[in-house]
Amino acid sequence: MNAFDREALDALFDELQREWHGKHQLDRLIRDAHLAIALHDANRPLGQDIDPWVAALIHRHSSSD
Repeated sequence: MNAFDREALDALFDELQREWHGKHQLDRLIRDAHLAIALHDANRPLGQDIDPWVAALIHRHSSSD
């Protein structure tokens, strides 16, 4: 499992903003995304506390998994 590179991070947060801009869940999803990225980069499981939409986003944008 590789750490996120700048391009993957930009794409992940761009998609997050596009899908959730103006919705009250956005702040929580951004927090989940930051935590999920840190867990992913540390080779740790995402766990049940990460929103399933964010978990799917992490898997979609992670590089070379």
